[in-house]
Amino acid sequence: EIARKYFERAVQASAKPAASYLGWAGVEESLGATSRAVSLFERAVAVEEGNSDLWRAYAAFCTRVYGEGCQQEIDVYQRQVVAEIRCRAARAQEAQNLGLELEASPEPGSRPKQNWRKGRGASPGAKEEDENEVDFKAKW
Repeated sequence: EIARKYFERAVQASAKPAASYLGWAGVEESLGATSRAVSLFERAVAVEEGNSDLWRAYAAFCTRVYGEGCQQEIDVYQRQVVAEIRCRAARAQEAQNLGLELEASPEPGSRPKQNWRKGRGASPGAKEEDENEVDFKAKW
């Protein structure tokens, strides 16, 4: 009961209480209070929905409690994907409102371009390298 009071104070005092909710959920899980832990995970992702570490912790909790591949884990993962898309769209809109241009994020599994070698941001006298040479160096 004392730990709960300390976590409650930490949540109230913090501008970003997600980490406190996460720790509190861990305590509740260890005490066997699964429904309280779920409630705390829900609060954590509600205050920081773009935090993928929170979502992964929540999914791992579901796996531990309900089993691998459980419906709860699948639901958490699907909600994470939606939250990440929503957050990316909000950041893009904010950047557009500020007149900034964001580079598109690479597609999952694709190889990012090496634009830093050419054009903007290249250091004076930087040696241009063949793309295959870059690949070869990256492997070693």
